[in-house]
Amino acid sequence: MPKADNCCLLCTGHNAFRARQVFGEEHIQNKIAEARARHPVRAAPPESPAPAAASTSDVFERVRAGLVRLGFKRAQAEQAVRHVRARGVEPRPEPLLRAAIAVLTP
Repeated sequence: MPKADNCCLLCTGHNAFRARQVFGEEHIQNKIAEARARHPVRAAPPESPAPAAASTSDVFERVRAGLVRLGFKRAQAEQAVRHVRARGVEPRPEPLLRAAIAVLTP
């Protein structure tokens, strides 16, 4: 079960780096090959302009969605997000996610 103290939010590059440290290069290469076999190569989408900074409501929605992907029920995730929002936790994904997980896993 995820806990606030064993969870961190990483960008794609740092997540891949950490996965290689934890699971090893061979394991990661096998997983990449499996994923490519399941999903044939598609043409790259056209480049789009850099996204604008996420609004505060978008950040809370992303955290709620992240909690659901971690296995929490939607209602639990919504309640935790409301709780941390009311506490005034900094509206950035990592502090919000950590605070919400702490609420959900006392």
